[in-house]
Amino acid sequence: MVICPRIGIDRIIETGLVSTTFMKIKLLTSFLVIASVAPVMAQVDMELEPMEEPMQPEFTTRGTYVGVTGMWVDNNTDGAVGGGLRLGWNFEGIAPYFISTDVELEATYWDVDSEVKYGNVSGTARTKNLPMMVNLRVNIPLSNTGLLIYGGGGAGISYIDIKGTSALGQSVDDSGAVFTYSFFVGIGAYISERASIRAGYRSLWLGDDSFNDGSIKVSMSTERNDIFELAIRIGL
Repeated sequence: MVICPRIGIDRIIETGLVSTTFMKIKLLTSFLVIASVAPVMAQVDMELEPMEEPMQPEFTTRGTYVGVTGMWVDNNTDGAVGGGLRLGWNFEGIAPYFISTDVELEATYWDVDSEVKYGNVSGTARTKNLPMMVNLRVNIPLSNTGLLIYGGGGAGISYIDIKGTSALGQSVDDSGAVFTYSFFVGIGAYISERASIRAGYRSLWLGDDSFNDGSIKVSMSTERNDIFELAIRIGL
């Protein structure tokens, strides 16, 4: 018996076509199943993923602190080195910004020549300045850098001892207290969990007042003092 080669070839082709069609249907079904399940799995993964915690500063100073300040004072007539001490209380802010507030007592001192008027005659006099201030400061930490920026102001009284003689021989040797206020800004860096170092600028204004030791009335012409300061602060 002779088998027609054409019939064998047709069966082979037919079988191959059926197999190929079946594979395409199987792959299409698998793709549709995966496509329908993927959004559900992604939703579950998002629900299970924990929320990120707010970024906290590397260090924060809490509670009571003390500080030591070195400064350069320039009153547009003379410049001098000064210094001071601080005692303050830090109130930490809440998440996510952790902006804290300082309330502090400060005493500083410098000895500098100041422009004054001996009656109507201009001159200079040596002034010893002792400002006693109450300051309010806002600290803004830069997250995870150990750095911060700050700004604030203060008010108080400055005790001034003044001595000098004018070109006409008029002299003054007196002391008194004047109202004082200041504004300041700066940047700081934490050097440990409790200690930080700070550098800033302060504009301090002395109230207008006159001095008189019985010979002549003397008033200070210099009211504003530009102060560049470097401070070390330690939490207790």
